Amino acid sequence: DLSTVRQPVERMTEAAVSMLIDRIENPELSAEKRVFSGERIRGSSAEFAADPG
Repeated sequence: DLSTVRQPVERMTEAAVSMLIDRIENPELSAEKRVFSGERIRGSSAEFAADPG
């Protein structure tokens, strides 16, 4: 069984936009790193689709 990782895309996007706005408003800000936890979903990989051609 293959597994996938669900990433918190909405939270990641909100953080990226917020960080970008902060840097535009204050270019002297140092770079910032943020780490987001994903959710492991066991056995959730989809089967390959049949070859259409």
